[in-house]
Amino acid sequence: MTIKRNQYKLIAALTLVSAAVILPGCKAQIASVLRPYIDIRGYRYCEILFSYGDVAEVWGTQGLSRCPADEWSELNPTSLMEQFGADGIFMNGPRYWVINGSSGAKLPESETRLHGELEMRKLATLNFGGTPQSYNPMTVERTTIWIFREGNEIYELSAPDGNVYVMQSYSQAVDSGVRETDLSSLGGRLDLPDGWTFSSHIVKQDFEMVADGEAVVLTDNLQNTYQRR
Repeated sequence: MTIKRNQYKLIAALTLVSAAVILPGCKAQIASVLRPYIDIRGYRYCEILFSYGDVAEVWGTQGLSRCPADEWSELNPTSLMEQFGADGIFMNGPRYWVINGSSGAKLPESETRLHGELEMRKLATLNFGGTPQSYNPMTVERTTIWIFREGNEIYELSAPDGNVYVMQSYSQAVDSGVRETDLSSLGGRLDLPDGWTFSSHIVKQDFEMVADGEAVVLTDNLQNTYQRR
């Protein structure tokens, strides 16, 4: 069996299952998956995508644990594929939220199972088409409010057309050493397309990013995820 990492890497990053996203070209049986945490900034979670033909099941640790490092690192993707009869897999994580809160999202009432010693919940079943690319904006179906609190640092990508994308979560899937304290200088580590810039600043008052039925999202080349303001 071949682990189809290229096929699922960016799909996993862009599904943003924790944000109740449906990608263009995808039909999903999905429920919103965030609990009403008081402050979820820095909340660690992990996801695994198992593919079965044109269908991908998404399993995650949200609401069950903060994806303990030892349990995650001990997982063997090839063994998991064989155990669950999948023909492709992508290990999407660890990831960390940089938003402080959200509205319009709940965890699904769904089954859980063990992956090694790590308990995960089934979050979605996706029928997908195509493979998104880094820095390629995608319109997704979603109704949520991301909340950023006064005094927190936020991280933004600015596109040549004037649109600004605010980071929602960062990933250690590509660079396991990245920490939240590194994000303010992330621009020097990104392969930004011509005309794109990265910046960071401290927010002086609370602000919200509202997705009322649709959101425009993208990933950078390190699988960090952003939503357009």
